[in-house]
Amino acid sequence: MQMGISHIIGVFLMLLLIGGGAFAVGTKWAEPETNTASVSKAVDDEEEVATTTEEGEIPKTAEEELFEVVKVIDGDTITVKMDGKNETIRLIGLDTPETSDSRTGVQCFGKEAMAKLKSVIGERVAIEKDAGEGERDKYDRLLAYIYSEEGLFLNKYMIEQGYAYEYTYDDPYKYQKEFKAAEVDAKAKKRGLWAPDACPEPKKAAPAAKIAPAQPAAAAAAILPPTEAKKELNPEPVQPKEDPKPEPKSEPKPEPEPEPESTSYTCSSNKYNCTHFKTHAEAQAVFDQCGGADNDVHKLDNNKDGEACESLP
Repeated sequence: MQMGISHIIGVFLMLLLIGGGAFAVGTKWAEPETNTASVSKAVDDEEEVATTTEEGEIPKTAEEELFEVVKVIDGDTITVKMDGKNETIRLIGLDTPETSDSRTGVQCFGKEAMAKLKSVIGERVAIEKDAGEGERDKYDRLLAYIYSEEGLFLNKYMIEQGYAYEYTYDDPYKYQKEFKAAEVDAKAKKRGLWAPDACPEPKKAAPAAKIAPAQPAAAAAAILPPTEAKKELNPEPVQPKEDPKPEPKSEPKPEPEPEPESTSYTCSSNKYNCTHFKTHAEAQAVFDQCGGADNDVHKLDNNKDGEACESLP
């Protein structure tokens, strides 16, 4: 009887050991549950970070290389060192008053625009080209958008701060809508050249002094010394002079007829810009003859207010 009980107890202990081992092994190798929502959110956050561009960062569309700034020519033109030589760059989408054009002279707010660009451009810039505008203009200047080393978009900055007009030369360009909106905002807030006192009109000449009418002899005598008054009231008789011999008459030379002013302008293609005219009136005549705002083929009315080349005198 005792051997039977001992045998039963041994079998029972063996079963306990086998069951406990199986439980331990199952617990050790059980796979942890996966939180699908957390993983999905982490992936989304990572993708968002990868595609977000921080403010002030140069866009990936611009060339990664930075070019040394050699000179700021005016508010819309600079010279950089590129491939071992100096390269002149004309900024796309804006126009600033002239500072050195012999045809127009220094225009109002031209020096201020150049000084502003100098103050923010820094020592090096990144450039972005626009295939829709072509690589160079008719003066062989490179056409580009430029960014400071800190990532400031200088083309747009000059317009939104009121130092330049939005300027579409021929075809629409990549940032045209943004630049036009920047000009509207600068004009509404009266920034820079849009300020009321930025370009005051030249003062008109004072009217000539009126000449007093001649006074009668009696009235003049009242304000003259006695001796002079006596002479004025009793003038000495004037001796008649002999008539000089008449000179032979000569036939007057016919005056040359003035040449008629040209009133024929090309209105079928973009041939002129504001620098081709000396005065606002001259530019306005071409603008009106070509159809005004409905056919501004020469792009003389940048802000679309019906006034051509407002920066000209």
